[in-house]
Amino acid sequence: MVRHRVVIIGTGAGGLTASAFLAKEGFEVVALERSMHVGGFLNSYSRDGYMFDPGVHYLGQCGPGQAMDRMLEALGLSSAELMAEMDPDGFDVYRFPDLEVRMCRGAEAYRDRLADQFPGDVKGIDSVFEAITELDSFHRVLEHLQPPSKPHLSDLWDGIKSAPLLRYAKATYGEFLDHSVTDPRLKAVFAGACGDYGLPPSRASAFVGLMVLHHYMEGAYFPRGGSGKFRDAIQHVATQAGATFRTEAEVEHIELEGERVRAVILAGGERVEADAVVAAIDPRHVFGRLMPHDAVPRKLSNRVRGLESSLSILGLNLGVTRDLREIGLGAFNIWDYPTIDIDAAWEPLFHGRLPKEHALFISPNSLKDPTGQMAPPGCTSLEVNALAPFSLFGAWANMAPSERGADFRKLKDRLQKELLETLDRRLPGVVEHVEVVDFSTPLALESWVNAVDGGLYGPAQTPEQSMFFRFPISTFAPNLFLAGAGVLGGGVLPCMQSGKAAADMLKRSLAKS
Repeated sequence: MVRHRVVIIGTGAGGLTASAFLAKEGFEVVALERSMHVGGFLNSYSRDGYMFDPGVHYLGQCGPGQAMDRMLEALGLSSAELMAEMDPDGFDVYRFPDLEVRMCRGAEAYRDRLADQFPGDVKGIDSVFEAITELDSFHRVLEHLQPPSKPHLSDLWDGIKSAPLLRYAKATYGEFLDHSVTDPRLKAVFAGACGDYGLPPSRASAFVGLMVLHHYMEGAYFPRGGSGKFRDAIQHVATQAGATFRTEAEVEHIELEGERVRAVILAGGERVEADAVVAAIDPRHVFGRLMPHDAVPRKLSNRVRGLESSLSILGLNLGVTRDLREIGLGAFNIWDYPTIDIDAAWEPLFHGRLPKEHALFISPNSLKDPTGQMAPPGCTSLEVNALAPFSLFGAWANMAPSERGADFRKLKDRLQKELLETLDRRLPGVVEHVEVVDFSTPLALESWVNAVDGGLYGPAQTPEQSMFFRFPISTFAPNLFLAGAGVLGGGVLPCMQSGKAAADMLKRSLAKS
């Protein structure tokens, strides 16, 4: 029996998952990572005794029989062992002036909570939850249709009948909410977690907005010991099955023979032959940089050039010499907005400016982790993010930090000070106890995970770039497959699902060749 060699480009959640499943199937897997560490956004890092997880703040669908639980079970891992549930009475807290709502576990419980707080808009609340129920049915059909299963006509009909597919495929989330809900405060609550896809309601796909609600409807979880432990568990499955991981191995070129991939060429000239490749990186890198320009179909090249990137972030990671449960924090996130008009709050970002008052995402990750590994006793590791446009930092793109000069340092210092002052106003009792400060700009995402324009979620999840309008796993090259945020969307579970689907499709393709 011929043992096929598969090269994986990129080892974020998609590439790592594809590596594990393919190695378990007996393929020779060589996974290439350009940075010093495997895992992409699944990496943790430490500063002076505090551990931070810039890419993972919570995960959904980890309960028994749910999507993440099934994914991990297929890898031979236990969700119960890897994940700790966050506060079931309120894992996401949405704060606006004169309004606070806690999203709790369970559709019925959350529906009733909202009905109590917004008694004048119960009909609108029910219409949103009906759409989530319909979306759940559609999601189950999609899972059933993924390879290696073969769809039946009844399955296809169930998917076609799904209301979200028909009504909301090209709508924005704002349009959906305007159609469903009358109270502007309730609209803000339903859009409170829109930082999970990095767009305000008027620009985000309705499908994506509803999918995030659906994803967390049965609770939220955090990896025990941090996201690095989660990464290590998946990588261990892959290496135990024979996969090889190479770090500081930047791909410079994908070599074709006709339309088939023959090898991957690394910086420095090393040639790694491949029977098939899974490119678990941004499709703009694959088709715009790594492949011969004249080999990429013109329509695909034009599409890649026209993609809108997702927004980036300012990241403030703090080591706090205080147990922040003393001021009311816990195993939950806080989305803190200066206004109920989220679109207005974020509008400056789309014109290359920062808002006068930041919307903050506040995540005390060490309080979510029951192992006690993420901060010294009595202390807290706290992560604070604010969305930002990459264009503010474009003058320093692709430069080493040592080359960015005094103007960049001055800008970075000013923004760090502004974010700390904003946090102090919104959450008193934190800043005065800070002993570790690690501040990052969108340039960090560019260098850390090779994010195009520092984008958090790959191509922006607008109606034109979401759902069926994202990139397919198969490509014009019959032995080249895609995985990652450009396929099913941003987030850990969609990237893992894309990695598994790419592995399944690759296996079937090579079986036929």
